[in-house]
Amino acid sequence: MGENDVLTVILTALHIAFAAVWFGNRIGLTSDISETIHDMDGPAEGLIRRMVRSARFDWMAAAGVFVTGALLVVRIGPGDVGVSVWLGAAAALALVVVTLLLTRPARKDLKDALAGGLRPEAVAAAKKVSAAMNVEGLLWAFALTLMLIET
Repeated sequence: MGENDVLTVILTALHIAFAAVWFGNRIGLTSDISETIHDMDGPAEGLIRRMVRSARFDWMAAAGVFVTGALLVVRIGPGDVGVSVWLGAAAALALVVVTLLLTRPARKDLKDALAGGLRPEAVAAAKKVSAAMNVEGLLWAFALTLMLIET
């Protein structure tokens, strides 16, 4: 295995690891939200901190996915990258758009409701967060599937 192959394998492994963090970070968050709201009798600072940390991990992992993906394209050559990989990248970009337009505002509404101890508002916001995260998960799975078609 040449030096070029080793670097490609390392970049691919990092790309997959960042993608796993990007997806896996959200696992359990919606059930955590539901449990916290169910037990809520005042402000829910712990969940707010976990949501902020989760959002930071999402952005860090997304950045890692895009940086390693771009490095792989440069390494392999844009002309040698298959159409399904480009479509997978487009799905990943769509995921970022969904995050910015749907998930982020819904998380803000939820954090505000949790901070104020407003249970009915928290329930409504949690439904929006859950729906947005479901759309994100579908886009993530679609991107993964398209990327795997090329391998």
